[in-house]
Amino acid sequence: MRLILAALMVISAYPLAACDRRAPATVQEQPLDEAATSTDTGVVFDLSPAEKTTLSERALAGDPEASFRMAQYYGLAGGDGDPNTNDENDRLQERRWLELAATQGHQAAEFNLAVSLTRDDCPRARSMMMKIRSDAESPSQREEAVAWLSEPQFVCQ
Repeated sequence: MRLILAALMVISAYPLAACDRRAPATVQEQPLDEAATSTDTGVVFDLSPAEKTTLSERALAGDPEASFRMAQYYGLAGGDGDPNTNDENDRLQERRWLELAATQGHQAAEFNLAVSLTRDDCPRARSMMMKIRSDAESPSQREEAVAWLSEPQFVCQ
């Protein structure tokens, strides 16, 4: 449920950008470094094949932001499939990129991966969330981990 709420918060922020009377920038108009770390959800939804290739190369070379950006592409934008369907390949790709970003130390990826693992591997998800609770840099991240740990899906049998 919290994952859905987090996605809705990201998506609901997008219409606010429409209030800006300037023409929206596209990924093609931004340097890739800026595009990879942008919080504009329109950027996340629009990866050209060249940008996808460049980001995946950077991710595989050790860039945690690029890895997380690829996970967002598959998880939030529908990846290579129809964004209106629940595509198995896109879910697998999202998990793959989240795993990579998490191993590269990306804290948001670690959190999202823990949440995504709750159904498949509850003990690992709980362990990850407990680590986030104790190691997170910001108090809000620690508080969010505490809240998640109290959710029924993190009580492993």
